[in-house]
Amino acid sequence: MDIAYAARETRPSVNEASEERAAAAEGLLGSTTSIYAAGITYTTHGGLSSLALGNGVTEAHSWNDRLQQVGISAGPRAARAAY
Repeated sequence: MDIAYAARETRPSVNEASEERAAAAEGLLGSTTSIYAAGITYTTHGGLSSLALGNGVTEAHSWNDRLQQVGISAGPRAARAAY
């Protein structure tokens, strides 16, 4: 059995961000493409702000004024539950 695997990231154009950051992550197993994360957004300091996972869960990350991550909430796209 021959299985080919490739991972690909979608990145914003140079005009959209001063640094190159992933906007989505997907993988290819044989001829099937799976989206692992999409709609990835970042804070101004470069930390994750939010992302939608391929299973329908959305994560939101929160930061304090010292740029330390203080929380991650996750839940369905309509309503998030804090964890």
